[in-house]
Amino acid sequence: MLMDLCLRVKSDFLRIAHLIDEIDGVITLEELEELLTILDNEKPEFVSPEIRKMAETVSDDSSLWPLLVTQSHRQVITDIAIRAVKMSLSNHDSMKYMSTWLRIRKFLDNLGRAHIIPKPWSLFRQKHVSMSGNSFDAAIMSGKLARSIYSTAGSSTGRLTVTAGPNFLIAPAEVRSALCESNESSSVVIIDFSSMEPRAILAMQGIKTTSDDIYQDLMDMCNIDSRATAKLATISALYGASEMRLTETVGSKQKAKSLIESVRGFFNMTELEQQLETQAAAGIVRNFFGRPLHDATRTPRLRVNHFAQSTAAELSVLLFADLCDAVPSATPLFVIHDALIVEIPNCDMEALTDASQNLTFQGAKFPTTLGTV
Repeated sequence: MLMDLCLRVKSDFLRIAHLIDEIDGVITLEELEELLTILDNEKPEFVSPEIRKMAETVSDDSSLWPLLVTQSHRQVITDIAIRAVKMSLSNHDSMKYMSTWLRIRKFLDNLGRAHIIPKPWSLFRQKHVSMSGNSFDAAIMSGKLARSIYSTAGSSTGRLTVTAGPNFLIAPAEVRSALCESNESSSVVIIDFSSMEPRAILAMQGIKTTSDDIYQDLMDMCNIDSRATAKLATISALYGASEMRLTETVGSKQKAKSLIESVRGFFNMTELEQQLETQAAAGIVRNFFGRPLHDATRTPRLRVNHFAQSTAAELSVLLFADLCDAVPSATPLFVIHDALIVEIPNCDMEALTDASQNLTFQGAKFPTTLGTV
């Protein structure tokens, strides 16, 4: 009953979302704060720290703070939020980005709760310090973990962070083997994108690749004799990494420089760098979807890196949302950057496999691998 009352109180001033045509339904004030933090690089303060502190004092659930707000104060909060929305979303690019963010937010808000095998889970918790906190506690009777709560504003590029619940972004990969299905007729699997960042750079520039293996394409087109060399050259060409290791691999500095130039040409890096420089001169560098990249705007050496990382991070979630739309029986559990853990009925495994092998964006294919956790 208390939570129902909280939701009713909150709804009095959270319907500001209806002022924005692109939003279908109601978003919470916390979600609006997250969006405006991304756009403005500063978290708005709709609710006074005193009220939030009072809420934390009387309950572990900080979401109950609306119960401490008077009717007149709710109107003040609404007015502040409306002004902030009008100011932050007056820019066309920001309005365009909002639709992307809303789809990402909706997908993350609908993740399921994972089941665990108690004994190995307990052993992993003893073994790994990163799993010692309450967020990794499992319900004793059900064997369920809490739902992971992700933030899209916790990093400068949009790479996800976890604000509550189990944080599989930092948990060692072996821990995933303690996850289990909720019933005997389903399985827990992981879908992982292949070479997401370099593939995103190509796709955003309309450059088509000829195979599912981007490094094989590089080897064929740039006359490179090994995958290891192709990967090193890509890191140097895209992110400006030191060419020293590549020099040691290929035997000479001149050959290393020549390879980097060939790979830069493959990714059309000069044009991308010029585009980002033009954006910075105009005021703000953005990823492909329009997300502002504030650090990259200030620091030229970060521009390509942050553009690639930010675009790939958000595209991964968008494609995962597409995948789960295509296979509604799949229950997404955790996003681990460019990987997704889902529970799927065994009878729909083939449908999930087919859908995961045919994920595309603007005509570009994004290959994945699918395996057990």
